[in-house]
Amino acid sequence: MKIEKFKDRLIAFDFESEMVNATDMLRAFPNKRMNDFLNLRVTKEYKEYLESKTGIPVLIVKYGGSEHGTWMQRRLAYDLAAWLSVEFKDFIYRIFDKAVQERLENQQRQLDYFWDKSDQKDLYK
Repeated sequence: MKIEKFKDRLIAFDFESEMVNATDMLRAFPNKRMNDFLNLRVTKEYKEYLESKTGIPVLIVKYGGSEHGTWMQRRLAYDLAAWLSVEFKDFIYRIFDKAVQERLENQQRQLDYFWDKSDQKDLYK
């Protein structure tokens, strides 16, 4: 779980599951309501499409605890962010892009480490 700040609002992300706390997202826009977004025809269609393709829910409501709120899968969250504002859309894209970049860099470091170990073993043959 990672917390990012948009203006004066904190937004929780779970990069492993590619989810973002949509409740946090909406707190940055007090004049917008989750139900208004979820009731849009295009949102309903996209939500159903994503769930049929992935086989997992793209919207999860968590009660209590430190992770309470409505959590939304990354691809649906992009649409919510765009609906909220273009600036916020860019923010959400940049946060997920940064997470992907960090994951790739970490994987590359791990590969480099194992390659280095493999090279050292060959020296002793």
